[in-house]
Amino acid sequence: MNNPINIRKATLADLDGVEIVENQCFDGDQFSRRQFSYLISHAKGSFLVAESEGNIVGYISLLQHSGSRSVRIYSLAVVPTYRGRQLGQRFVDISKEYAKEKGLRQVSLEVNINNKAAISLYHKNGFVVTTAIREYYHDGSDALRMRTFF
Repeated sequence: MNNPINIRKATLADLDGVEIVENQCFDGDQFSRRQFSYLISHAKGSFLVAESEGNIVGYISLLQHSGSRSVRIYSLAVVPTYRGRQLGQRFVDISKEYAKEKGLRQVSLEVNINNKAAISLYHKNGFVVTTAIREYYHDGSDALRMRTFF
């Protein structure tokens, strides 16, 4: 499985593939098709997909609120069969590049407290925990708010 992975800006034609990724990666707290449609076509920020052999295998949604000096990783997902191929790292690098290009000072995110692999990735990239948020997710699980500064 050494097929090349292309990362590109998402379009509405990617909705089916993005939904498949979402359903493979998240259990019970998935975004709806309508939410993805908004994030891809109207939200201020960037929505990118990772594609391999014509299939969407991951995505990242970056949000930037007007007047903010931060970009938020709103959601990042990689299908299980493509984990371990540095795709999460590529998405984190893209988020930092986006922030720098826009003159922003930080990247922030929330991550499920049980997602040890993601937390490790973020720590490795200079993110620090700023707060814990109780019952953040639909299933009642807690989250960590993390940030990295430039």
